[in-house]
Amino acid sequence: MNDRSGKAAIILFLLRNIFILTPVAVSAIKAIGGCIYREMQFNCFKGEKVYSAFKDLFDKLESGDSNAITYKKNDQRLALGILLYRVILVDGRVRPEEVELFRNISETYLQVSEDELPGFESSAKELATSQEVFDQFVNDLKDLSEDKKSEIISFMKDISISDREFHELEVNLVSRIDALLHG
Repeated sequence: MNDRSGKAAIILFLLRNIFILTPVAVSAIKAIGGCIYREMQFNCFKGEKVYSAFKDLFDKLESGDSNAITYKKNDQRLALGILLYRVILVDGRVRPEEVELFRNISETYLQVSEDELPGFESSAKELATSQEVFDQFVNDLKDLSEDKKSEIISFMKDISISDREFHELEVNLVSRIDALLHG
């Protein structure tokens, strides 16, 4: 496998493991997959096909086609990232200490690699602002063991006090999540 097909295979792997692929996304992936297969078998890579397939997918996403890609249910790593980032955002101020602790927890506890971290943080930040998505991911964490739930609450508390300031909104959020997870 050469460098181009290796990169495309990584993209496909990430898409399969982060998203549920709907029909629009599947057609783009099939086009890319067919191109990779031909390249590996016959060495006839057509860069235009890969570009075109991705362009079509991204055009659909940009146009607001919300059915192009959806997040997998029970993506607990992202769900936890969203909860943690919600603590950072809830008081209206993003402090460097909070972000640094988020990154540390993401790398150590969630095993987010250094390469993945910027995208993971960006996704968590964006999704943490949506109440509908937030509620869905809280529900996805309800099946965890009591020990894991306690760890999550502990991480949220750590982030809330990392800036050495008391914020009632952060305390309320952590209490609410604690009740939802254990309720």
